[in-house]
Amino acid sequence: DIQDGSVVETQRWLLSCALAGGAAKEMAISETGAARGLVPWVGAAARVPRRGSDDVSTEDGASEEKRTEKNKNLAVDGRAFCFLPLPVRTGLPVHVHAPFELSSNRR
Repeated sequence: DIQDGSVVETQRWLLSCALAGGAAKEMAISETGAARGLVPWVGAAARVPRRGSDDVSTEDGASEEKRTEKNKNLAVDGRAFCFLPLPVRTGLPVHVHAPFELSSNRR
């Protein structure tokens, strides 16, 4: 898309977040967990194809090579976030956000 001489790229992302229960909740509400401010919460974001786009093939006869190439367009070099991006690549195909316990230099 082009608007006012600028190129605009549109992407779709699937977001999911969860507040854990079970052992994670018990750890968070324990005396030590409460003192450290632990919160058993996590979010993830994955890039997905746009509706009606050529991001991925919906053709029955599309070759595996063609589908693989189109899926590379959706590839995400997953990063970790703790309210701001961290200098960490997770190796996952999604971005992960959580209230990680960080050192003062955010590393």
